[in-house]
Amino acid sequence: MKRITKEEAAAMPKRPNKRLSWLRGILFGMTLGEIILLEPQDWKQKRAPITAIKRMTGKLGREWKCETLLYDKGWVIERIK
Repeated sequence: MKRITKEEAAAMPKRPNKRLSWLRGILFGMTLGEIILLEPQDWKQKRAPITAIKRMTGKLGREWKCETLLYDKGWVIERIK
């Protein structure tokens, strides 16, 4: 156990106490213009994350742009709205 500051706690990705995937928690916690790199070792599902992002786009007025890196190096996800 470790004590942390409010700034450190605010910077940590969190999810509410509901059924919510870690990706959805990170995406809904992103600020406008923020960009993340999702690496293949972080994504263990069969379908690419673009399919999950397409289903979430428009919910609560948020939109993301997901681009696939060449040679299966991962995905770049940016919050655009």
